[in-house]
Amino acid sequence: MKSSFNTIRKTVYHIYDSQHTWIMRIQNKPYSWPPSKDFKGDLNEFSKLLIESSQEWINYISNLNDQDFKKSISYKNTKGIDHQTPLEEIIMHCFNHSTYHRGQLVTMLRQAGVNSFEPMDFIAFVR
Repeated sequence: MKSSFNTIRKTVYHIYDSQHTWIMRIQNKPYSWPPSKDFKGDLNEFSKLLIESSQEWINYISNLNDQDFKKSISYKNTKGIDHQTPLEEIIMHCFNHSTYHRGQLVTMLRQAGVNSFEPMDFIAFVR
């Protein structure tokens, strides 16, 4: 399919890879790039990885205070270049990035014949 990634699987893996990589970076934990490169399991196993990564974000953010969001995080990008970015901007990037690719997934799934989805807008989530 024509999109940022040519398959639904690659798009889902990219969302996970980015989400997982950023949580590892902000916690200064080691990770490999891309995290999904050696994954050989099925969709259910991959769903568990994605949920675990999401829970790690929830756990991390739940323990922060207002000032923590302003602190700069030092990290290397996937090309090894050093950067510093405030945590609040990294979090915003992660949500925007994920939203962008979830929109692509909906389009790709519709092209594959899937036409029934739960509402994915943020307002539906918070309601």
